[in-house]
This record gives sequence, C-alpha cells and structure tokens, in this order.
Amino acid sequence: MNAFITRIANYLANEILVKQLSQSKTFQQMALRTHLRVEKTKEFMKEGVEKVEQESLEGVKRGLKEGVGVGGGGGAVLNGSGLH
Repeated sequence: MNAFITRIANYLANEILVKQLSQSKTFQQMALRTHLRVEKTKEFMKEGVEKVEQESLEGVKRGLKEGVGVGGGGGAVLNGSGLH
C-alpha cells in the first residue's frame, strides 16, 4: 500500500512540476537556448567529420598515386641478430 501512495504522490508532483515549467517564460527560454546549442554543436561535429573524411580520402589517393601502400603497417625487418 505504501508503494501505491508513493506512486500517486510522484505522479501528482510530476504533473504539477511539468505544468508549472511549461508555463514558465524563463524555462522556455532556457529550453530554446539549449536546443539551439545542441543543434549548433551537431552541425559543427558533422562538418568536422566531413572534413576528416575528405582529408583521409585525399591522403589515401595521394598515397596510391605515389605508390605508397595503404594500411599503415610496414613489413618485418631483420636486424643483425636475426630477430624480427
């Protein structure tokens, strides 16, 4: 029974809080500023990813043109001791 009363109290508190916040000009302004910042950050990150992709593609093309292998790893080299 105690859990039931707790759930009802939480529901009522939530309803009151949501109603008051939705009518608050300050909260609406904060929500709008937050939304605009998130959208701006998403666009900034998208442009950054596109730039990195383009630079990587150009690097691969340049490497292929110059005859450099793609994959980054070099072959094993034997030194004088016979170790790899």
